[in-house]
Amino acid sequence: MKYFLYSVCFLFIAGLLVTSVYAQVNVTTEFVPTNTTLVWEAESYTPPFYKGKALYPTGGTVHVVAFPPEGVGNPETLTYTWKVDGEVQGDLSGVGRQTFVWSGGLFSGSPLIVVEVSSAAGTHGVGATRIPETNPGILLYQDAPLVGILFNTAFTAHPSNEIAVEAYPLFFSTQTRNEQPLRYTWFAGNTALQNPLDTPARIVVRTENPGTTTLSVRVENDNNLLESARGEMTIRLTE
Repeated sequence: MKYFLYSVCFLFIAGLLVTSVYAQVNVTTEFVPTNTTLVWEAESYTPPFYKGKALYPTGGTVHVVAFPPEGVGNPETLTYTWKVDGEVQGDLSGVGRQTFVWSGGLFSGSPLIVVEVSSAAGTHGVGATRIPETNPGILLYQDAPLVGILFNTAFTAHPSNEIAVEAYPLFFSTQTRNEQPLRYTWFAGNTALQNPLDTPARIVVRTENPGTTTLSVRVENDNNLLESARGEMTIRLTE
C-alpha cells in the first residue's frame, strides 16, 4: 500500500479547580483544618471543545491563587507563606503574594501545596491542595473536506482513497500543537510516514490500494523527556 502525505489550528483552554483539604503545616506531624480556598490551573494544552480541566503533566507549571476568608483581612495586605511538600518557597512568598506559580521537576510527583496567610492584626488562614500528576494523551479526529474537523465523533471507515487526520495533544506543557518542542511521528501500520508538511499535527494519507490499516502518531516533548503519548485509529480507505 503506497501512502502520500500532505497539512491546523490550535486552541488553548485552561481549567480551574477549587479544593479544600486538611493542610500539613508541619511536614511530620501537625495537621490543621483549612479555611483558605486554593484555585489552580495548569499550563497544559487541551483541544477545542474539551469539557474537562487542563491537568498537570509531569514537570509542568501550575498557577495557584489563594482566597482567604473575609475575617483575615484585605487580601492585598496579607502575608502569604507558600510551601511545596513542606518546603517554604521564600522567593515566592511575602506581602500581597496571593498568586503562586510553580514548575515541577521531572520526578517531583504530585506536589502538596500549602499556603499560610497572616495579617498584621494576628489573624490567620491556611489552605492546601495536592496537584495530581497526569500522563499526556493524544486525540485523533478526521478533517472532512466539507464540514471541517469532526470533533464530535470517531470514525473507522472513509468512502474515499484519501483521508486527512488531525492530532490534538492532551495535557502537554505547550500552548500550541504545531510548534516546537512537540515532535510528531506518524505510522501506517508499522510503517513510519515522512510528513512533509509545516503543520506536523495534521496528515493526509492517500492510497492507490483500498484496504484497512491502523493510523497512529507518537508525540514527544523535546523539552520534557517524560512527556510522550501515542494515539491510533483504524481507517478503511476505499476507491
